[in-house]
Amino acid sequence: MFAWSTGDGQVGGVSHGRSGRYVPAIVVTAIGVGLSILSWTRAMEERQLGVGNVLGSLADETTSTIEAQLDREVNALRDLATFWQLHGLMSERPWSYHTRVTMEYFPGIQWIAWLPPDSTQARFQARDGTARLEPGFLSGARRQRAEPSPLIQERWGETLDLQVFLPVGSPHESVAMLAAAIRVDSLWLREHAPPTGNLSVKLTSDKGRELVLRAAPAGAPNWTHLRRVLNSPSGSRVEVELVPRPEFLQHIATPWPYLFLVTGIFLSIAIGVVLVQFQRSREHSGVLARINRSLDLRIAELSRRDLELNALNNELDERVRVRTEELTNALREVETFSHSVSHDLRSPIGAILNYTAVVEEEYGTKLDDEGRRLLERIRGAGLRANQLLGALMEYATSGVSLHKPTVLDMRAIAEGGYAEAVARESDARSVEFAVDDLPPAFADAVQVHRVFSNLIGNAVKYSRGRSSRGVEVHGRANGVECTYWVHDNGPGFDPARAPEIFEPSRSLLGDPAGGSRLGLATVAKIVHRQGGRVWAESDGKTGATFYFTLPTGGRRNDEGSSGPPRR
Repeated sequence: MFAWSTGDGQVGGVSHGRSGRYVPAIVVTAIGVGLSILSWTRAMEERQLGVGNVLGSLADETTSTIEAQLDREVNALRDLATFWQLHGLMSERPWSYHTRVTMEYFPGIQWIAWLPPDSTQARFQARDGTARLEPGFLSGARRQRAEPSPLIQERWGETLDLQVFLPVGSPHESVAMLAAAIRVDSLWLREHAPPTGNLSVKLTSDKGRELVLRAAPAGAPNWTHLRRVLNSPSGSRVEVELVPRPEFLQHIATPWPYLFLVTGIFLSIAIGVVLVQFQRSREHSGVLARINRSLDLRIAELSRRDLELNALNNELDERVRVRTEELTNALREVETFSHSVSHDLRSPIGAILNYTAVVEEEYGTKLDDEGRRLLERIRGAGLRANQLLGALMEYATSGVSLHKPTVLDMRAIAEGGYAEAVARESDARSVEFAVDDLPPAFADAVQVHRVFSNLIGNAVKYSRGRSSRGVEVHGRANGVECTYWVHDNGPGFDPARAPEIFEPSRSLLGDPAGGSRLGLATVAKIVHRQGGRVWAESDGKTGATFYFTLPTGGRRNDEGSSGPPRR
């Protein structure tokens, strides 16, 4: 069933109510198929009749050939007996010659024997070279001579043997006997009955004994089984059943009935399909017309909505432009404010530090211990404020510079960051620094240098108080991004604070180690601008590890790391 959804919610197509329109096509197809089958049936009957006539002629010819050949071989033995009766019994050598010649021209004869009446010394010549006649047959021949019985007798077994007994005598001598055997088997059948090459042959005696000379093919149709009667030289009637071989039957049976059947059915179905398609085309044309009208309405509606959408997009673009301009101005004002605060505050803080130095130099001897202690606290607060202003300035300007990503030698940048941290800290030279062969990253060199400088400087600060201070830098690449981490053996931090350690609001609270704590916020800001991630791990006792990722800048490199990233 074909169906389409139209604009007004109706469904068009071939419905069950319209199935009556296809009745003519079904009727035409059924009539065509019926006529094809009827024609095929008649053609098959005619073909079967023709094949039956051919097979009947072949069966008659085959039966006559077998019967004639058996008669020829029996007559050959009779001619040989007549020859001995006329010319008398020859010596051993001529006798053997005559018998060999007879068996050569008549291969069905298996052996020939001469049984004299007054001696037990019989002459014997066999095709297979046997030297003596079987004692049982010799006794039977003597009984045959004493009590005359049929001259030709049949023996049924694996083969059909005709035993021939022919009396030979003359007025001058007593009656002797010529004995012989004719074997009917598959070899004899093939040599003496050539028409049977395409037929299977089975012999059945009048007493029900069977001999299969050539096996019948399995599954042969019953109408191909032909039966004929063969008159045996012994006087009995032998039934001959002949069945054609499949290849011979296919050769004489024309395939045209099947071709007519297939062609007729195909043409009938094709005509029916054409009629069905014609009916459907008529119905579909009306449905398509309604669909086209519905589509025209939808296109008009979509055009109107497209105009409205374009107007909304233009309005949205204008809003985005205005908001972007406002945001840019706000950022510029924030940067200006940050610079102004940094520079404006540095002057009074510098003046406080200078006045503190002057007071200490001019009036240091006049101050008591408490006065000197307060003066020292004023100097420390000024230095602390100056350091905090520097950190604020660095955080405000981090990520502001033009982003110029290149493939970086991360080991060299890490060593440069360590050198800068050592220059800032007077006691940093006692720190044992170790860096692996780091995988290259694709990022801005200046910003990455600030990341390493802050992380290594932070690690140097937090390792104070340890008998053996150590800072390690490792890295690993996984084909998508590179992960780097800086580890120190300081006291670490509370693991519960790991999620908030990179937040500026938390960093501004100050640091008991002497730092501004804005360095980690600066690191997070730079790494995020470079397309990476940051996190930290610590057990709060044996040190801390700070991780950050950057886009990969070269081949995969999994060597040179003390352990995989844990996040």
